[in-house]
Parts: sequence; C-alpha cells; structure tokens
Amino acid sequence: MTRTNALSRFAISFTAATALAGGLVAGTSSAAQAASEQRSGGAVTLNPTDAFTIPTWIFQKTEVCVINGGAGAGRLKVRSQSGADPEYIEVERFFQRACISRWWGGFPVDLRNEGSTALSVSYQ
Repeated sequence: MTRTNALSRFAISFTAATALAGGLVAGTSSAAQAASEQRSGGAVTLNPTDAFTIPTWIFQKTEVCVINGGAGAGRLKVRSQSGADPEYIEVERFFQRACISRWWGGFPVDLRNEGSTALSVSYQ
C-alpha cells in the first residue's frame, strides 16, 4: 500500500467517524431537549379534596412548592407511585409558601389537597 492510499483511507475513516460521532451527539441532545420539554414543570390550583399527578425527573430531584391561597390551614399529601410512604407539606397561614425537593426516580407523584383551603402547587 502506498503512502497516498494509506492517508486517503485514514481521511475517509476519520470523516466517517466524525460524522458518526456528530450524529450521536446530535441524537443525544435532541433526546435531552425532548425530555426537558416534556418534563418542564408546571402549576395547578387544588381545592380541598382535589388531586393531581405530576411527572418527576429520573436523574435529578423534583421540587414541589405549595402556597396557601385562603384563610384556612393548608395540607398537601405528596405520595410517589413507587410505593413509598407519603409526605405532607403544611402551610397554615394565608400566602405562606413551603417546598420539598426529592429524588423520586422518575415515578409519578400523586398530590392531594387534604386541607381546608385552596392551594397553589408548582413543580419543576
């Protein structure tokens, strides 16, 4: 094999490897962007006894925040569908805010207003 043929084959192999790597990186960033758009967070108002299910991040913590929107005491039951014991976020005064940040491993989380007033719930 001549030196020119060897360099030519190297150039072709290098170009193919670069294109393949670029495709893998582009595919990874597209998947990450789609996951980010799908799981970007949101907000909901829950009246007493209302429930709502939220998605969670697989590889990082998800934060749930509650704001008391009325005169009564607020209590939000937070329960992962993984089967873990529930947690409670309590906000006793009007416009009081409280948050928790947990790693639920991608399992959906059920939220239920067990208080006597409307709650504004945000998650991200």
